[in-house]
Amino acid sequence: MGENVIELSQRNKNKKIIGIEPLLNGQYFLADYCLKNNINNVLIYTEPAQIFISVFKKFIFDSIYILFPDPWHKKKHKKRRLLNKEFIKKIVLKSKKIYFLSDNFDYFSNILQITKNLLQKKKIISFSTKKFKIAKTKYLNRAKKLNKRLYFLTIDIS
Repeated sequence: MGENVIELSQRNKNKKIIGIEPLLNGQYFLADYCLKNNINNVLIYTEPAQIFISVFKKFIFDSIYILFPDPWHKKKHKKRRLLNKEFIKKIVLKSKKIYFLSDNFDYFSNILQITKNLLQKKKIISFSTKKFKIAKTKYLNRAKKLNKRLYFLTIDIS
């Protein structure tokens, strides 16, 4: 719903914040909030992140936040996950720092393994599983309400 984009925009008024939101409800909520609160440093991209990366090939981010991506629990559906080896390789080349948060251990451990492999290939400087600050999002609140464990990953890139 864009809660983290809104918080980032308010903490970083001198920077442009791009919210990549392919779902109509999230687009509407984010756009409506920005218009009603005169927030003018947010840009909303309405296609999936994979398309953004392929269209804006030379674009480099200071940081990328990927919060609670759909885990696609079933084995046959895991290929639909946003974060896979190829996509992570692409965003590592387009960012200085990546923040990932999930309440799904399988997804987290998969991303951690891919990150470790990229670290060995010298594409990543370091990574940390320490907690980082985000807005109180719909999915963060839901995970806390259900007493789910949260898995944080910060990736620093050369």
